[in-house]
Amino acid sequence: MSDTETSEPSFFSVFFEYTYYYLKKSIIFILIFGIFVINLCALSLSIKCNKSEGLFFKISSGLYAFMFGILYIIINYYLYRIKMKNYPCDHVCGNPFN
Repeated sequence: MSDTETSEPSFFSVFFEYTYYYLKKSIIFILIFGIFVINLCALSLSIKCNKSEGLFFKISSGLYAFMFGILYIIINYYLYRIKMKNYPCDHVCGNPFN
């Protein structure tokens, strides 16, 4: 072999290179899925907490909860409803959107 020839990469280096590439590409989809699940949980929480309100308030609260899921859970539910009002919502684990 001369100095100008290159050697082939080993199986493990190629395997780890492809694994790292696809793992890096899949992280964005995993994060989007996680955000979507959190937003659906916030929407469910909004529906449960606003059963007795009017239709316009339910729709606007649901949209806010779905669009800003983690903020809705932290600010509106935890800090306002639980800490200030001491009035948590009733949850039924079997049917989240009822």
